[in-house]
Amino acid sequence: MTPEDIEQIRAIVAAAEQRLIDRQERSMEALTLNMSELRTELTANLSELRTELSRRLETLERRFEVQTPVILSMDARMAAFTRASDQVLTAHDSNATTLAAQQRAITDLAARVARLERERR
Repeated sequence: MTPEDIEQIRAIVAAAEQRLIDRQERSMEALTLNMSELRTELTANLSELRTELSRRLETLERRFEVQTPVILSMDARMAAFTRASDQVLTAHDSNATTLAAQQRAITDLAARVARLERERR
């Protein structure tokens, strides 16, 4: 190999390197532009999403504001119903106890009458 051949190889490699560098720079510029567009789109989408979420949360808040008095009213009515149910259960237990005591008394009286009738004969 002659010095001219080596110089030609150097020139070819340098030209290839320069083409590669130019290609990389163009790719980076395209990538930077794409990233900038993507950032713009993402920002717009996030803004739309924030607006939509805000609207939906406000709708839910209004619904809860409307339902709060209804829920409180139902709670008050259920409390009254629960007290009435407790009173019915208490009365039922009292009646059951009284009925059991009366049944024992009747059974005792029947046994006494039967014993007296046996003694009388």
